[in-house]
Amino acid sequence: MASTSAASTAVKLPIWRRAGDKIVESFKNVTNDYTTVMKETATGCKEHPIRTGILATAFGFVTYAYRTNPSEASFYNTLCEKRDAMVLIPESTHSERSDGALSLRTQLSNERRLRYYNLLLCSILVKTPHDEGARIYQSQDPNLRRWPWQEVWEGLLDVGCFGKWHNLEKAFIDCDVRQSDIENLPDDQKT
Repeated sequence: MASTSAASTAVKLPIWRRAGDKIVESFKNVTNDYTTVMKETATGCKEHPIRTGILATAFGFVTYAYRTNPSEASFYNTLCEKRDAMVLIPESTHSERSDGALSLRTQLSNERRLRYYNLLLCSILVKTPHDEGARIYQSQDPNLRRWPWQEVWEGLLDVGCFGKWHNLEKAFIDCDVRQSDIENLPDDQKT
């Protein structure tokens, strides 16, 4: 009895060696599969170059949009940068539009009424009527709350894509030019 068990253990390979052989074999299979797919893809690209170009452009666009999708932290960083830029400009020349955009976003942030939604290719900021943590009747009763798409449609504040928050950037064009001063100029000096 002892001799048969000794003979059967001598024939079996150690468990680590068997596992290593299976891992090597699976890597060879995966490599073979990917090689075949790459060859077929190259052949398909030669047969349909226009379709390949369109798909490659779409794939590149989606990848770029995903990689440059701004986060909530980047919104707050941009807000701080804009605030720092406004500090360097004399207050008498501040644009009302830039001041209004900055103060609105700051106020909503302080009141915890800004919601950030990541949509993979872009992000949106939505202002809400109430803080989610507020325990008032209007914010808690499901019969009085707005539908989520109504909240987004009515409260859309900013759209972020390609590394920028577009409404905030638009509000800060000519942030050092007061529009009321330009309107008071004679017509020949307005340019």
